Amino acid sequence: MRILRHRTDLKTGKVTRQTVHAITDMPAHEASPRLIGRIARSQWDIEVVHHIRHTTFAEGASRIRTGHGPENIAILRILAINTLRTLMRIRDFGSGRHLVTVTIDIG
Repeated sequence: MRILRHRTDLKTGKVTRQTVHAITDMPAHEASPRLIGRIARSQWDIEVVHHIRHTTFAEGASRIRTGHGPENIAILRILAINTLRTLMRIRDFGSGRHLVTVTIDIG
């Protein structure tokens, strides 16, 4: 199948187009355009988490390399990201300005 992607850079307004080819083992009656689109876009959810882990937690610079250490630290980083996502409320004020509020209920 062929997937056409259109992306607009919010800062410059530049539109880029990309054609991606994909293969699936789904029968044609199950592979609706809506489902294929949802599957294709879900990859970006994973990429966002990887980007956050790499930039915020400097995962590439980590010196934890032996035993179960890397997996354990990765789990803690993901836990921190998911906890903050749960607690945060982001309001968009236009022009790329955002207000992030975190509510923590203690007791």
